[in-house]
This record gives sequence, C-alpha cells and structure tokens, in this order.
Amino acid sequence: MVPSPATPSSFARPVATAALAAACLLLGGCTLGGSSSVSAQNDELRRTVASQRAEIDALVAARDELSAKLEAASRQANVSPEAVASTPAVSVLEIDSFSTLLPLDAKAPATGVRVHVRTLDGRRRFTQAVGVMTVEVTDAAGTTLAAGRTGPAALRDAYRSSPAGTHYTIESPLTGPASGGAYTLRVRFEDALTGRHLEATRELTR
Repeated sequence: MVPSPATPSSFARPVATAALAAACLLLGGCTLGGSSSVSAQNDELRRTVASQRAEIDALVAARDELSAKLEAASRQANVSPEAVASTPAVSVLEIDSFSTLLPLDAKAPATGVRVHVRTLDGRRRFTQAVGVMTVEVTDAAGTTLAAGRTGPAALRDAYRSSPAGTHYTIESPLTGPASGGAYTLRVRFEDALTGRHLEATRELTR
C-alpha cells in the first residue's frame, strides 16, 4: 500500500511549534506558561511603588508635625492655664533593668554600654522627650569609663517601642576594656522644653 501524502495542516503544526520555540529562544525571556522576566519586573515595580508610598507618607507626617508646631507657637500666648497644666512633661527619668555592658558575654571584657531609658510624666506614663541626654559609666574607683552625649535629633531617633515597653536605647563605647567588677551607670537629661535637669543611676556588674 502506498502511504497517502501528508496534508498541509499536518506539516504546519510542527513547523509552527518549532518557529515559536525558536522565537522564544531568541527573545531569551519566554517560558512555558508565561514570562518570568515580566513577572520579575512586576514584582520590582510593586516594591518601588510601596517604597515611594512610604516616603510620601513620611514626608506628609513631617509636614503636618511642623505645621502643628508652628500653629502651637503662634497660639502660645493664648494657651489656657488648664491646657498648660494638662500638657505632659518629663518629670521622671528611669534606667531600665535591660541596660547592660557590651558585649553580652559576661566572660568577655566590657567595651561598651547599652542603656534603656524611660522618660515619664507626672503620672508616671511614658512621654517623648526633647533635649540632651548624657550617659556616664564609672568604676568602683570613680574613674570615668564612658561619657556619651545624645542631642535632641539623635535622641528622637533612639526611640524604641516593643512588647517589652517604650523607651530610648542609647549605646556608648568605653574608653578601654573593663575586665570585671561593679560599675555605676549615670544618665542625665536636660529638657529643652522646660529647662529641667533630671538624673538617674543604676549599678552594673561584670
């Protein structure tokens, strides 16, 4: 029996498939079921949009805060005594028990200190602070091993809030390694808004 000649359509399918495969290879981005490069570009675009939205939100918040400060300053002369009495102000300085010498390994010589400080109002509730905070560490002989200063901008950046509580975290290096013993941690705060000076101390051991 003589085989019947192939119809044009039977040749067209493999030829079309081969042509499509070749085109995908030349383009370098085709995969069965979709384009991986297009998906990656979409993911990158979404990340860029999210980042830009976060930046815009931060700028809007900063603008609104500045506007509120300017408005408050313009009305300061007309603030009622009740409003003044109800405005929270830093009245208590507390050094949290999480404050420690660094590194955390108790067998290693101390080379720094990490301080967790809470600034509380007259009702002993945390309130944000504006001013200068200094950290000092002295040994049993009274020798100063650390003396760090944190200005208003850096203090604001040191704000932390977590399930463990709200506080400011400040780290300061020691002038030299401390091998062991008892140390006194002293934190002072100069309130830029009220002019008050507050101080707190805590003993640390190594």
